[in-house]
Amino acid sequence: MFDIKIDEINLKSFFLKPFHIKIENGITGIIGENGSGKTTLLKTIAGIIDYKGKIYYNNTDIKKIKTIEYIPPIIQPLFPIKVIDFFLASLNSLVITPENRIRIYNISKNLGITDLLEKEISKISYGEIVKILFAKSIITKKKIILWDEPTSFIDIKYKIFLAKIIKRFSKKIKFIITSHDFKWLNNIIDNFILLKDKNTYFYSRKINKSDIKKLFNI
Repeated sequence: MFDIKIDEINLKSFFLKPFHIKIENGITGIIGENGSGKTTLLKTIAGIIDYKGKIYYNNTDIKKIKTIEYIPPIIQPLFPIKVIDFFLASLNSLVITPENRIRIYNISKNLGITDLLEKEISKISYGEIVKILFAKSIITKKKIILWDEPTSFIDIKYKIFLAKIIKRFSKKIKFIITSHDFKWLNNIIDNFILLKDKNTYFYSRKINKSDIKKLFNI
């Protein structure tokens, strides 16, 4: 369970009113207009942005949990490293075992990216980067994935695949996801957080039409 209590986020350019929410289970989405604080909230939970308050996951202070990963909305690595070497480096181990390589291959196969393993990251598309970052999170056995706009710049076919794969891994991994694609997001979430006028609202259900009207004042 996520128990998130934020009293203050330390950013001069941004203010979100203090709030306290508890996420019992399932995949959680975050919706809001541009500038409402979706990315800021994810980065706060991830510990990237300093805050006053308490965040616990399964009764453990989130700051003490190492198996948490924030995946940004846009990233285009410029370093000339092959995908397979990027995965191996992410293991942060001096000794690479045959089991490590088998794990990487099996996960890559499940995500349909074995053809990318020998390619340089700097030369692949953003849509492929999304797959690689997700694979890295699974390879490194993350328990919590905070994913910012995963559907940006990917086609419909991969959106469908991504929804299926997130649902499959949600049995072992906790996801909190932001997306402007409300229909896609609603297909996978069990709960959602609505950010509106610097306030934070939590609903343990799907998004409905009244929520969208509230969000956009229509």
